[in-house]
Amino acid sequence: ISSEQLATSLTKSMAALKVAGNSLEEIEALEVAGNTMVQDADVISNALKVLSRRLRGTTGSALEEIGEDTEGLIENFSKLNNKIQALTKTVSNPAGVSIVDKMTGGYKSTYQILLEISKVWQDIGDMQKAELLEIMAGKVRATAAAAILERPDLLESV
Repeated sequence: ISSEQLATSLTKSMAALKVAGNSLEEIEALEVAGNTMVQDADVISNALKVLSRRLRGTTGSALEEIGEDTEGLIENFSKLNNKIQALTKTVSNPAGVSIVDKMTGGYKSTYQILLEISKVWQDIGDMQKAELLEIMAGKVRATAAAAILERPDLLESV
C-alpha cells in the first residue's frame, strides 16, 4: 500500500475504528495487512468500518442504513462473544477468542480481536471460518476480513 493510499484509507476508517478502541498504529496495521492481499484500500477501509461495528453488536437497522448486509449479524453482546469463542476454540486455545477485555470488562479493540483470531485461524475448520467471517463481516466484506486474518505476522510487524 502506498503512503497516499494509506492516508486515504485512514481518512475513511479512522473515526469508526477509533471509537472501537483502536490506536493509530493498530488501524495502520489492519489497513496494511488487509491491503496486502486485496490490493484495494477502499475495500479494506470499508470492511474495517463494518467489522468494528459488527464486533460491537451493532443493530441490523444501523447496518442497513449505511447499505450493508445483515447476514449472520448477532446483535446481542453475550451471544456474539459466546459464538466467537465457540468458533475459535482450538487445541492451543481451548477457551476460544473472547471479544471482552478481562481487565476492563469492555470490548477489546478491533485490532486485538482480529489479531487473536488470526493466531488460531489456520487451526480452525473451513465451516467455522465461513461462519465466523459471516458473523464478523457479513457476506460482502468476508473476503477483506479473511485477508486480514491470514497474516498475523504482518499485523504484529506493521
